[in-house]
Order: sequence, then structure tokens, then C-alpha cells
Amino acid sequence: LALAYRYVNDKSAATDVTQEAFLKAHRALPKFRGESKISTWFYTILVREAKRYNQRQKRKADLLKIFALKSKVDLPMPPKQEENLERHDLQQEIIKALQHLSTNQRDVIILIYMQGMSVDETAKILGKASGTIKSHLNRALQKLREELKHTREVV
Repeated sequence: LALAYRYVNDKSAATDVTQEAFLKAHRALPKFRGESKISTWFYTILVREAKRYNQRQKRKADLLKIFALKSKVDLPMPPKQEENLERHDLQQEIIKALQHLSTNQRDVIILIYMQGMSVDETAKILGKASGTIKSHLNRALQKLREELKHTREVV
């Protein structure tokens, strides 16, 4: 649930994503080959499901924008993810900085730093080589340092 929440930034959506991931894992359990830990296998399913959810939300928002332009009616847009979080200002800055990362960089930061997974586990979940994960991690940390350098002065 915590991992799903980090991807979708909404409690009820995270619950739905997690439930859907459990259903898919249950259906696919006979196909589990045991080549990795079952938790790694499940996290792979969960991450894919969270990404699908985010893609659907983006498509919905895009369709609302198109509809609003065509009908020239001001429709309320879905609230930004940052507005859904009632957190400390520093956490808001970190969330904003994470949005500036590429999808691969954000995935690596979430799985390694926020979920405490190893590079190897992250590589298995994302279906990439460990060296690629390390590269994404290095670039992500550099970009986060750049994005958050002004917060050091404030904090």
C-alpha cells in the first residue's frame, strides 16, 4: 500500500491499485517460477499496476481538457497530486522535485530510497540490468540535488 501510495499520491487510489495488484498476483500465482523472491515478483505487478493507473488518470485529464476546449465550458480540472498531500513544506518541495525526474529515475528513487529495496531487487522489479539501475540512480540524485539546492539555504 505504501509503495502504491508513493506512485499515485492518493490513499483511495493506492488502495484500489494494491487490491488490483493482489488480484492479478493471485491469478498469476500458478505461473510464478520462483526465479526471484515472491515479494519482488509482487512488487513488479504492483509497480506496473500503479503506472497503468497514472496513465489512465493522465488520459482522463487530457480528455477533460479537450472537452473543455471544444465546449468552451470551464470544467474543474482534477486536483494536482501535490494538493492531495497535506504535508510539511519540505516534503512538498521533494515531491515537486521528484516530478522533474524521468520515469526511470523516479522509479529507482521510489523503490530504493522510499521502499528500501536493493539495487538487485529494483533491477528485477523494473526488468533492467543492475548497472542501468545504478546509472538511473546516479542521474536522479544529481538532478534532485540541483532541484533542492535552494531548500538547503532555507532549512
